[in-house]
Amino acid sequence: MHMSSTYPTLKGKFGSTKYYLTTMPVGDVIKRITFPSEMSEWNDLSIEEKYQRNISIKRIKNEIAPYFANNTDRFSGSLILAIKDRKNISFEAVSKFTNNLPSAYDSENMGFLTIRNEEMFIPLDGQHRVKAFKMVVEGNSDEPQILPNSKLGNDYVSAIIIEFDKFKSRYIFNKINKYAKPTMKGDKLITDDDDAVAIISRELVTSGVIPERLVNTQSNSLSKKSFQFTTLGTIYEATMALINGAKVPCATKPSNMPESERKKQTADLTKEWKMLISEINTWSKMIKDPSEKGDANRIKIRKTSLLAWPVGQRSLIKGYAFVCQRKRNTDRKALIKKIAKINWNFSNRVWESILVQPNKRIMYGKPVVNNATKVIAHMIGADFTEKEKSDLLVAIYGRKRGKRLPNPIN
Repeated sequence: MHMSSTYPTLKGKFGSTKYYLTTMPVGDVIKRITFPSEMSEWNDLSIEEKYQRNISIKRIKNEIAPYFANNTDRFSGSLILAIKDRKNISFEAVSKFTNNLPSAYDSENMGFLTIRNEEMFIPLDGQHRVKAFKMVVEGNSDEPQILPNSKLGNDYVSAIIIEFDKFKSRYIFNKINKYAKPTMKGDKLITDDDDAVAIISRELVTSGVIPERLVNTQSNSLSKKSFQFTTLGTIYEATMALINGAKVPCATKPSNMPESERKKQTADLTKEWKMLISEINTWSKMIKDPSEKGDANRIKIRKTSLLAWPVGQRSLIKGYAFVCQRKRNTDRKALIKKIAKINWNFSNRVWESILVQPNKRIMYGKPVVNNATKVIAHMIGADFTEKEKSDLLVAIYGRKRGKRLPNPIN
């Protein structure tokens, strides 16, 4: 079957690469696409010749397709498409039809691109989006979060079209992805309006539960001289843990919770954060004066207390949430009072190899937080089996004999 379509187009050149910039309906794009992995010669290409990564179906189903299917404010950046056969396209400049345009109009590079035949394009950038377009428009997914949406087929997406050459295609693909800088974690949490936990975390800050000035939004760590109390990434991880340990767990994945549930969770979490801060003396001291006058005090506390560091803060709240999750009807205020009795000083030998190295340097990393979380949960009343205790000791100390977990707080 032959399909011929014409689109308003700008013609350009960047370096040695000629290209066409146009817009076309999503429905036209998915009819004209051939994915590299579906090409007969793909498996025969060498590692030096392949110009695309493998498609992640999981990422498409969980993130990209639901966005295009369910969001009326959806948007997509330009696709970069390579023409399989240059003979099947033709460009006609506006100057062909009229000579009366003002000189300010570049009539030689403005015009119309006619494309003949189906399966004309190979995506160099945007293959995950195109696969998601196809999944949503054609409605051939058995995933409940991906509702068929034929309206997407009528949306216009911008496309940059170049001539196909496997070596140049590889070069362009690699350069685009090499120099594309991913969003920093703090920036993502500031701008993400799809993740409900990110929204709750920001609301905890903007409402003053944790003063905005005392939250580092640019980094997920603090230095000895940082004047802030914590980081936005720490608030996010701690809030996620508190949601998982809530009396009534989320009806869905926490980041996907509907607005009504998010508002209820925000109200509950505001109370819980306030209770934690008021009962934990180190925290209440650190945020008592959020102005510059209080900066010296925060820096002073950070010299001696693990609770002034993000790794200690995350471990504490995750340990508390761990117990809440295991014991749904536990007295939370009593748990927090136990936490307040713990000696969080660097010099406390309890924390050696758990949160502090023998040279008194603080430890970092996900395994460190995971181990510290369980140790804290044990200290404030979590019921662990003997095997769980043994596995935890091995995770912390290796096979050293004579090591024991700290005694639980009475």
